[in-house]
Amino acid sequence: MALEVFVNASNMVGAGAMSLGVSLLPELARRLDSSCVVEVPDVPEMRRAAFDGPAAVVFVPRPGGSNELARMRDLFVRIPREIRRRGSRVCLTLGDIGPVSLKCPHVVFCQQALLVYEGGFDTWSGLKKGYLTRHFAASARRAAAVAVQTPVMAARLSERFRIEPERIHVIGQPAPDHVAARMDSAEANEVIAACEKPVKLLFLAASYPLKNHRILSALCAELKRRGMEKDVEIFLTLREDAAALRELRGCEEIVTNLGRLSQDEVAGALKAADALFLPTLLESYGLVYVEALVCGRPVITSDRDFARYMCGEFGIYFEPTSPQSAAEAIGAFAARKEEIGRMQGVERHLAQFPPDWGSVADEFVRMIREAC
Repeated sequence: MALEVFVNASNMVGAGAMSLGVSLLPELARRLDSSCVVEVPDVPEMRRAAFDGPAAVVFVPRPGGSNELARMRDLFVRIPREIRRRGSRVCLTLGDIGPVSLKCPHVVFCQQALLVYEGGFDTWSGLKKGYLTRHFAASARRAAAVAVQTPVMAARLSERFRIEPERIHVIGQPAPDHVAARMDSAEANEVIAACEKPVKLLFLAASYPLKNHRILSALCAELKRRGMEKDVEIFLTLREDAAALRELRGCEEIVTNLGRLSQDEVAGALKAADALFLPTLLESYGLVYVEALVCGRPVITSDRDFARYMCGEFGIYFEPTSPQSAAEAIGAFAARKEEIGRMQGVERHLAQFPPDWGSVADEFVRMIREAC
């Protein structure tokens, strides 16, 4: 049976979405037939992806003006028109916010936790959050199915938007290919490897507000108060012009910025570090958690439901708004570094996630067929 699917993925442009997209979308294109189209953003990462399947791949240029206006034009005009023109039987939206007036069945993949968690986050303005939440609610309630990445997200989605649990599909992801495939062969990051401090932590995140770089200045002060500045080094992966760096004057004894890492450099950085440090306030999944665990690195992270699901017994948890709590967690790791670093049983924990991206793509195709 021909699928005739329109995959709306042109808005997958954030760091996390891009890591997911370059692994998932080529596998999805291999499983769809030539009657299907996959729209992806025209960015270097997607251009380098191995799209060798039968589905047509369309690279959509990023808008030159307002991204919000271009997105609204896509959702209300261009994408519905393209679906009608192509005679697509089902639309799969990878990127949370999809068209709301389609004549064909619609499947939505939600990976934006801001749409599901309520309150306490200042990443979006009240107007933006209000509109996007309402748009997502309208799209999700009419959708044939909604996919999320964890049971935690599924429960929150069902409760907040009153979506029947049977319409919600949980589809996890493995580590991105650029990490899992390179861990054995990757050269350890030279800057991290050269550090002689006994505890080397990798804060692997871009400077999004929800990643909570703002805690670092107070955390460094707390580590100094405890006499730990000669024992702990925290390596950041921020662009040199990131605003968060300006707030870290006086933290040079403890913090080193590596600059933004390419996808090919992530495995080497994890290989050289002792643990992943992630004081994040919110995640829908957190592929970086899986990356760290696949690389045999424990995680020092936020005491939140999403983190406990992803990391289980291989996480050391703290309150992400408290520098004192974060310092205590780092101290606890330092005291038991060798024992914790053995990661005994991590393979059993990782078995709850899909083994590869082909399996993830299979789950999406199965969901699409049911929607047809």
